[in-house]
Amino acid sequence: MAKVDGAVVGAGTDLDERQLDAAMAAGARFIVSPGLTDPLARAARERAITFLPGVGTAADIIRGLDLGLTHPRSSPPLPAAASPR
Repeated sequence: MAKVDGAVVGAGTDLDERQLDAAMAAGARFIVSPGLTDPLARAARERAITFLPGVGTAADIIRGLDLGLTHPRSSPPLPAAASPR
């Protein structure tokens, strides 16, 4: 897929450095994870690959910014306040 003209290939669901390295070896240019972990964020930054971690709170977003991340994504997709009770 990485050889398709104009395609940008990513990989998920990456949970650790081993999966990050395998994704990069397969040609991924970004990775997606269901959550934000410091080891995976640091590894992605060290390897200069875009990391899209799932964040559920403002604290997660701030922690991601502190770790040098620029592309958080909402996870779960609905805000916690809108979750069914």
